[in-house]
Amino acid sequence: MVLLTSWRAIFQARSAMEVEAMACLEGVRLAVEWCHQPAILESDCSALVGELQKETSLRSQVCFIERETLEFGRLLPELKIRLVRREQNSVEDKLAHLAKRTTHTAVWHMQVP
Repeated sequence: MVLLTSWRAIFQARSAMEVEAMACLEGVRLAVEWCHQPAILESDCSALVGELQKETSLRSQVCFIERETLEFGRLLPELKIRLVRREQNSVEDKLAHLAKRTTHTAVWHMQVP
């Protein structure tokens, strides 16, 4: 069951990995605020997922965003971080394109657009 869906236009980023890291951080923040139950964070960025899963000595170009994501994740009863293939993440891709087209932010709680 999908408990939370959101999208946001991000204009100030240096790389695709930074955009993905910012999206993951926003997702975990929203889960802490709205869901208060175990959550699964999925991403098709293997480098980011690898960094978040090991939780120690974060040294990537987006380490500060990763650390903040993990800190918020500790506020949840459980946070699982999973790598998914891009083909499995088509909803995320469509929401990212919607955010780029509409340049606004939206959050859907207990439903999907």
